[in-house]
Amino acid sequence: MTEQGKLIRGWVAVLALLAGAGLAAVAECTVTVEPGASIQAAINAASPGDVICLAEGEWEENLVIERSITLRGSEDGSTIRGHKADTPVLRVYTPDEQRLEVVVQHLDVTGGRGSNGHGMLVDGSAAARIENSAVTSHDGHGLHASHSAQMIIEGSTIADNQKFGVL
Repeated sequence: MTEQGKLIRGWVAVLALLAGAGLAAVAECTVTVEPGASIQAAINAASPGDVICLAEGEWEENLVIERSITLRGSEDGSTIRGHKADTPVLRVYTPDEQRLEVVVQHLDVTGGRGSNGHGMLVDGSAAARIENSAVTSHDGHGLHASHSAQMIIEGSTIADNQKFGVL
């Protein structure tokens, strides 16, 4: 094999490794929610696999996610602040045994109030991946996984929660 052939084969191997490591292109937004609009309405209208993007800004909502979606904030700052007491700011769950996978990226989740005011509750057979986000300042737990739920936390800050940061 020529030196040029070896070089090309080497670069192909490097690119394959990068793609396999999840460094491939980021999925495009299915819908973008502007401040003042309802994130929950976008979640309710979403199909499995959709990417709901949040513009830069702040929302006061408590959200329930019952389908496999990505919830992506702006890298310039998107905050979801809970407004109902004793309710998680984000609740990810499936009422049956079907697998549910949710990805949360570039979000600040704050303001859960009351003893059940968790930042994020992942329940049932749901799985959540929290990437490059901050889950802070909740009266309950920052992140709470129950039953057979699973969480992967990557590049995120979990801090200043009254109960456990992660339970």
